[in-house]
Amino acid sequence: MATTIPELSTIEPHLVRFVKQVDEGVSLANFNYVGRYRGLVTKAAFGMGARSRVPWFGVFADGLIRPSEGSYPVVLYYKAAKILVVAYGVGEARTAQSAWGGLDFPTIAEELPKLFSHRPERYGSSLMAGGFSTARTVNFAEVAALLDGVVDRYIDLQRLAAVQLQQDGANAAAKSGG
Repeated sequence: MATTIPELSTIEPHLVRFVKQVDEGVSLANFNYVGRYRGLVTKAAFGMGARSRVPWFGVFADGLIRPSEGSYPVVLYYKAAKILVVAYGVGEARTAQSAWGGLDFPTIAEELPKLFSHRPERYGSSLMAGGFSTARTVNFAEVAALLDGVVDRYIDLQRLAAVQLQQDGANAAAKSGG
């Protein structure tokens, strides 16, 4: 029997819970973060067997199984530095400009040292939409709104890719006479 994935009406409570779970450092369990948000799939990762230095909460298109090969909206938590980053995530096998349609945002590797005097341990090629210090009270409504902006762009790119795929199929059919 298939499990129904719950549809999330808002992302903010999940971000609050994500940061709390990382800060408490008790559990690597991520099953509570699988859901659907705005027609996309949500997931979180805290590490496998050992705690990750940079846990993440991501929003993915259906079918994106390996985030290392894709692009996706993501919240990264650089726990040791107490920095929460909302990013245009880029898998290690892609470049930021090709993944996000030429957006002109700085990479995390460029921006994190300037804003927080911290060099990112991972995910430096992702584009940084914004950062928040968790050493102070975080306005999670602001984090959620920023993530929603990244999700908006992601949905637009997914639609464009679907239209392009459809046009490519029609062109191929026309060339083959079918």
